[in-house]
Amino acid sequence: MSRYIATRAIRGANALVAEAEFMLDKAIPRLRFPIRLITYL
Repeated sequence: MSRYIATRAIRGANALVAEAEFMLDKAIPRLRFPIRLITYL
């Protein structure tokens, strides 16, 4: 049972990261400087 809970927690975390990346990609064109380059350096 704990393996199932851990798996679901990891999938939920991955979904949150994917949603955050989508929102960041959508917001970048509105910015005046390339924040994406700064976050991945």
